[in-house]
Amino acid sequence: MKRTLLISITFILVALLSLSGELRSQDRWSLEDCLKYARENNLSIEAATINHSVTVTDRAEAFQTRLPNLTSSSGYSYSFGRNVDPTTNDFVPQNLGFSSINLNTNVLLYNGGRLRNQYSQALLLEKEADALRKQTIQDVELEIALAFLTILFERERTRNAEEQLTASNNQLDRIRQLIEVEMVPESDQFEWIAQAAADEQQIMISENAVENAIFQLKSILNLDPAGPFEVEIPTVDPDTDLDDYNFLPVLDQVKRTRPEILAMDFGERAAEKGVALAESARMPSLFFGAGLNTNYSTLSQTLEDFTLQRVTSDGVFINGESVLFEQETSVPLSAFRTPFFEQLNQNLGFALGVQLNIPIYDRGRFKADVDRAKHNLSLVRNQNRQNQRALELQIQEILADLKTAEAQYDAGLRRVEYLQNAYDNMNQRFGLGMSNNYDLLDAQVRLNQAVSEATIAKFNLLFRKKVLDFYLGEPMTLD
Repeated sequence: MKRTLLISITFILVALLSLSGELRSQDRWSLEDCLKYARENNLSIEAATINHSVTVTDRAEAFQTRLPNLTSSSGYSYSFGRNVDPTTNDFVPQNLGFSSINLNTNVLLYNGGRLRNQYSQALLLEKEADALRKQTIQDVELEIALAFLTILFERERTRNAEEQLTASNNQLDRIRQLIEVEMVPESDQFEWIAQAAADEQQIMISENAVENAIFQLKSILNLDPAGPFEVEIPTVDPDTDLDDYNFLPVLDQVKRTRPEILAMDFGERAAEKGVALAESARMPSLFFGAGLNTNYSTLSQTLEDFTLQRVTSDGVFINGESVLFEQETSVPLSAFRTPFFEQLNQNLGFALGVQLNIPIYDRGRFKADVDRAKHNLSLVRNQNRQNQRALELQIQEILADLKTAEAQYDAGLRRVEYLQNAYDNMNQRFGLGMSNNYDLLDAQVRLNQAVSEATIAKFNLLFRKKVLDFYLGEPMTLD
């Protein structure tokens, strides 16, 4: 029994440890995790998605307006005293209950293409909103990629600062050993103490920059600022053998892949439909309608069990004298209120009709609407041209910045290699007593600065390459 209990407890502990390990691993976010999460939780993407949904509703409504409508109405009233029986149009000294039921339909046969243009415009606006939604997703993905790279950049700067602190402390220990054997004066250690303090300060600055970069990424992801968050640290090295990107081929690919280009095209075409809509208001409109109606009255009666009776009547004159005469008349022996559905069937009526509306004079409103639509189209086209020029300038700047960043990174790597050799040589000379403490410190400071500048150049090149990938429609990865 004890052995079984021990096995059960062990199994539970292993399961809990495994689960906690999975939870810890889930706390580390890769770039792909961030991109996937943002598509469902980023507020800007959510707003763009809602806006697209609104245009989908507008397009569905525009399609439905081309179909016939169908309305139904009914009512019931009760009158007291002398009334007119609506089923016989006779005055009756009785209370009256009356109900009517109507069913009507109406369809537009012609209105100058207005409904067709409305649907076409709504469809274009839906496509524009969808393109803008995709653009928002890509914009957010770029923000995430750059924020993710910023975290990696600041972590690498932190690691560099920690390595610099380790090197400074090692040199400080070395100097103190030389002081103990009276090979160097005691004052030589002060510069290295100051350098170690500066390295510690740089570590704190870099760690604070890491936290700020994490907060920025969590804000984009719409995560709790106080919640745990760690990113996976992949190995990233910029491609130093980049293709020779030419402006015109890159611009052509950008125009074929970027969703904002499609959005501009759809927006301009929707504005053109707006002009056609305004002009169609001047055209006649032709409607066809049909209706069905019936009613029910509490005074309506059904007579039955008829019999023939002789009824005496006067009003016939013979030789100027009034003479009575008899005639046989069918007289009901009983009566009852006509049932509801039977009355509806008896009183059923149909109606058909057409209506033609011809606009003649509207005090200039139609002309003003057309002018406004044309002005709006001109503004849309002007804005599209401005956006095209801005895009061309952006591509030129991106390519120029990428080329410069590549050159700076190559130069930074060569400078680090040169200064590393210079520092190693100076360290050997110091060990042999051929150089002083200040020369060695100067060599280390220059090497540290070169490493920092090379790190900046490395991530600057990565940033520029990701921006170009963004405009070329490439997926946001760190490969």
